[in-house]
Amino acid sequence: MKKIAILILLTSFTFSCNSTKNSDEQTQNSTSKITQNKEEDNNVYVYYFHYTVRCETCKLVEMLAKDIVDVEYKNKVFFDVYNVEDEYRKKIGESLGVDEQKLLLIKGDKKIDLTSEAFLYADSSPEKFKEIMTQKLDELLQNKGE
Repeated sequence: MKKIAILILLTSFTFSCNSTKNSDEQTQNSTSKITQNKEEDNNVYVYYFHYTVRCETCKLVEMLAKDIVDVEYKNKVFFDVYNVEDEYRKKIGESLGVDEQKLLLIKGDKKIDLTSEAFLYADSSPEKFKEIMTQKLDELLQNKGE
């Protein structure tokens, strides 16, 4: 029985170490992708940066923003979420000048911060938030090469 318990512990430790290594490699790849082609990249990205502990509004902002991208802009806009307190994800935020909670729309060097609007309207008027975010994404998509 002791041998089985030791084997299980060693196996879980091995997998957790590999998971950390893979996570670090993914972060480095993500960071280099974000910073490497920022100027010549013609894609539109939505990044939601959050803290580990989140209120209901924080979760709602993420859900609404993701829903807008998934439904209205499928295969046109890319959405990603990062925890700014996670050491592996912190580098990504730093590459964009983010060290706090933010909702950013990015195309090339153009960066639109929708954090205030998101938290103002996500709970009280989600349709208003959707209208604002959609307008900004449409503007970014129409400005090809800018």
